[in-house]
Amino acid sequence: MGATSSAGGTGPTKDYERAEGGVYPGRCVHVIELGTHDNTYQGETKQRKELMIVWEINELMEDGRPFTVYWRGTNSLNDKAKLYKHLCDWRGGAFTPDELNMFELKNILDQTCLINITLEKTKNDRPFNRVQSIMSLPKGTDVNDRHNPLVDFGISDLGTEEFEKLWPWVQKIVKESYEGIQFYASEAPMNTPEDGNNTGSGQESLVKPPF
Repeated sequence: MGATSSAGGTGPTKDYERAEGGVYPGRCVHVIELGTHDNTYQGETKQRKELMIVWEINELMEDGRPFTVYWRGTNSLNDKAKLYKHLCDWRGGAFTPDELNMFELKNILDQTCLINITLEKTKNDRPFNRVQSIMSLPKGTDVNDRHNPLVDFGISDLGTEEFEKLWPWVQKIVKESYEGIQFYASEAPMNTPEDGNNTGSGQESLVKPPF
């Protein structure tokens, strides 16, 4: 079925080898529904549906493969959601109501953009890249050919070949979701929140939105 959102392969980058912070041309290679997870903020825990978007960038690791960076956040196309803002910045303009109703997350697969990333460290002192912003690609900017296979994983694809395409650490996140626990441990089912309605810089912007 693939990944959806609502208005309400080959291995990843090697451990500890991360790209330097900066702005890079990139190409979207994976769109992954991570399922519903508990999220705690300021002492309050809520359930939220999560999404992961993965890009290859125009920077190579020591082994010649492109660095991959990802954004993980709430899977919502509400006009106040971070995902919605990223998509609007990427396409160079807001969605009309009709465009939003017709939009499918798979539309961003293999699409190019500029990605602003920072190099930071976890509490365990491990380096990681954080996606700060996404911008539409200026005309004439070269983007490297795609290296990784395209992956469009929806949470309803649990148990299918599409799930096997996910990197092992991403599979683990999906399995730890409410949906994953219910699917893989049916002897101890857990209720999941009801789905919402599916909706399916100075830089020169693209004249026509890429999606």
